[in-house]
Amino acid sequence: ALNGLIAASHVMLVTQLETPSLESLNNGIQTVKKVQKTYNKDLKLVGILPNMCDFRIAEQSKLLGSLDVRFPGKLLPNIHRRAEITYAISSGMDIFSFRPGRNKEEIESASLSVQEFTRLLIELRTRMQD
Repeated sequence: ALNGLIAASHVMLVTQLETPSLESLNNGIQTVKKVQKTYNKDLKLVGILPNMCDFRIAEQSKLLGSLDVRFPGKLLPNIHRRAEITYAISSGMDIFSFRPGRNKEEIESASLSVQEFTRLLIELRTRMQD
């Protein structure tokens, strides 16, 4: 993982909105800072992705809010926990292939998961062009 960060131009950190995962996020941020300082000053933290979110659990909304305060402008559009993502993975497919758009040329889909990942990809592309 360290070699990958040394060679990378951008990095995205992924976390769940649960205490153990957020502790790992802190370790990831420290690792990115160390790599930036020692090996790769051009490495950019493009964002933090809250993944497998379930906002029916009140604590997750609070943790998301605290992340937004702690890392202003770094949060990426979150990805909710959805069964279709699990089914796609179990089928050995990405979500875009599992729930494709109506036309082969379209990325649009009625699938909420595809819509979330599309928003994420657009945001990543925007941030990486800066």
